[in-house]
Amino acid sequence: MQNAVPPNVAVAAALRVVRKIGTAIGFDNINTEQKGEFRMKHTARILLSCVATLMLTASSYASELPASIKEANKIRMLVDAVYPPMEYFDPDTGKLTGLDVDLGEEIGKRLGVEVEFINAKFAQLIPSLETGRADLIISSMGDTKERQETLDFIDYLKIGGQFYTLSGSDSFNTREDLCGYGVATGRSTSIPEEIRTWSAENCVSQGKPAINVVDAQTVADARVSLELGRADAAAVGAHAVRYNMQLFPGRFKLVGEPFNGKVAGVAFLKKDSELRDAVHAAMNDMVADGTYQKIFDKWKMGDLTIVPLTINNQPAK
Repeated sequence: MQNAVPPNVAVAAALRVVRKIGTAIGFDNINTEQKGEFRMKHTARILLSCVATLMLTASSYASELPASIKEANKIRMLVDAVYPPMEYFDPDTGKLTGLDVDLGEEIGKRLGVEVEFINAKFAQLIPSLETGRADLIISSMGDTKERQETLDFIDYLKIGGQFYTLSGSDSFNTREDLCGYGVATGRSTSIPEEIRTWSAENCVSQGKPAINVVDAQTVADARVSLELGRADAAAVGAHAVRYNMQLFPGRFKLVGEPFNGKVAGVAFLKKDSELRDAVHAAMNDMVADGTYQKIFDKWKMGDLTIVPLTINNQPAK
């Protein structure tokens, strides 16, 4: 398949070609008026060629989309908008924003269709997909073996669970220091069970008391539980911890390294392989032209990318 050529990339490429042509024909030896005419004529021609390529690519993507999406000219994307910096409502503007939102909008642009974001509680994301309320989930959902029984994932984000505590605490400096203490985390994610698994392997098996998982409704509630003293530490994906530390500089500190190598992906029903493959192709082009990295850099998560993108935590075939 042809790679997508975003307009800004097309313009930059056209100008580079024009400069090369000018050098080859002795551009520096002609007068100012002739230089202006040369630039306009050749840049216009090359840009028209780039635009034509862009239109052909969009057409190629559209041909791979399921008929229902072509007819609707829209992809419906599920999010749980309480997980900054991934997806959340900006408190000042009320607008849905975040890394997943930027990623979803770029996918829609490259596929040549509109994007509709549908907000739902995390526990309702998969049921909403299964009942046809939406076409995919783009909400930093962990790619797990259990979920792979009904879903396919395009993995795009490293989200290993991370313990953190208040910066003034001297009691917790390593993960093992948390054995026997309370750790708050959002109950609707997979992190509570992952903490219990890690605790069994690293605390209980060593004769130490297990970590006490303190359930919270959301990751924000887990942070509040920590601040109010209801828990000794909290745990959330590495991406969310970074946001907390940016939002509240100097208030928190990390406790050890992430306790798993978990990844998150865009999720699709198994039957929707046609849509999965079209989105995968669009995302691969984002990787190739640097847009994927730019989106992650914008949200201060440039080192959490997955290149090349994987399918169900395995190399794409």
